[in-house]
Amino acid sequence: MSKKIYKIKNTCRLCKSSNILKVVEIGETPVSEKYSDKKNQKPEDTLVPLDLYFCLDCSHVQLIHVVDPDFLWDNFTFKTSRNPKLSSHYTNYVKDLLSYSKKFMSKGFVVDIGSNDGTLLKIFKENGFKKILGIDPAKEIAKEASDNGIETIPKYFNYELSDKIKSRHGKANVVTANNVYAHIDDMDEITNSIKNILNKDGIFSFEVSYLQDVIEKKLLGTIFHEHLSYHSLSAFQKYFKEKDLEIINVIRNPLQGGSIVCYVQHKGGKYPISKSVKQILDNEEKLKINKKESLEKFNIELQNVKEKLNKTLDTLRQQNKKIAGFGSARSATTLINYFNINSKFLYIVDDNKDKHFKFTPGNRIEVFPTKKIYEDEIDFLIIFAWEHSKKIMDSHKKFSEKGGKFINIFPEIQIV
Repeated sequence: MSKKIYKIKNTCRLCKSSNILKVVEIGETPVSEKYSDKKNQKPEDTLVPLDLYFCLDCSHVQLIHVVDPDFLWDNFTFKTSRNPKLSSHYTNYVKDLLSYSKKFMSKGFVVDIGSNDGTLLKIFKENGFKKILGIDPAKEIAKEASDNGIETIPKYFNYELSDKIKSRHGKANVVTANNVYAHIDDMDEITNSIKNILNKDGIFSFEVSYLQDVIEKKLLGTIFHEHLSYHSLSAFQKYFKEKDLEIINVIRNPLQGGSIVCYVQHKGGKYPISKSVKQILDNEEKLKINKKESLEKFNIELQNVKEKLNKTLDTLRQQNKKIAGFGSARSATTLINYFNINSKFLYIVDDNKDKHFKFTPGNRIEVFPTKKIYEDEIDFLIIFAWEHSKKIMDSHKKFSEKGGKFINIFPEIQIV
């Protein structure tokens, strides 16, 4: 396949500066989620760089190699409803938003951008919202949501679509976009479109993986081609100010290793700016999250983890130990390729039936049902689904009781 599946963006995604610098070198990696049915099938094996760049002007951290979204989201397999932790999080998410806004929410219009299978909108519906609308470019998942009673437009959200929605439904009291800003190349297009449909007293609520957590916890597993940006509050604040929007509240939570939920209103709107905004901005300055030196240190720390993991696996293989991986999540593609360990374990097991007996992108490692680790008497399991490590270990106590051990990678190599 030709390299036409990606383009290179030579300017900052937020401030348009060309003053950007490579700070974390991950190297070329296959695009995640492109599983194949045959080991020797090769249609989607183009390697795309996955290096992180730092804007010296506004401090935004980003990828500059942008995979064609039509290729990226084709046959997308992730569904929110399959993740009980995420579903529970969204219940609290709606509860927090309702508690914060109180007055205008009861029967308002809600638009969810990147709505996936409609899990979040279903929760809004259960809380009395009769007018809800989802937008998601993954056509099969969007159709499934619509079939289940959550009207979903199977398109990318842009200004033209926002005008059509506004004309048909009026402006929205609430616009949500969770884990969407990380996926967007043209930040201006989506932000201007959100601003266009947001009621003058409305709230735009979004969630993103938080850069501070990525650095402090060495969350390499959150870095893949779908995530074009790695966000800090200070970079966001500068950006929204230019758009005549303002961040009025920030909530930190541990989801996916650590994220922030931000509430945004039109500049000068009716909500006061909460203390949380200044507290997090002050903390970022104190910890130097928005300095290139912090990212360069992160790069060195990842290299150290890579060296230690390879030494650990080499030692186990010399002892003739059987090693497999657990979790064919999107993070697995990044981890396997960055650590260069595809030849150091036998296969991957996963609970997701849709991935069973398929082969991972690039390295073509087969994915099996979890029962295989018992049939083959595996000695060690590398946990690639890092966010679910505790759940995986709790669910497979039988594996431990039979003498098997788990290998956790982050924040440091640990054999459990």
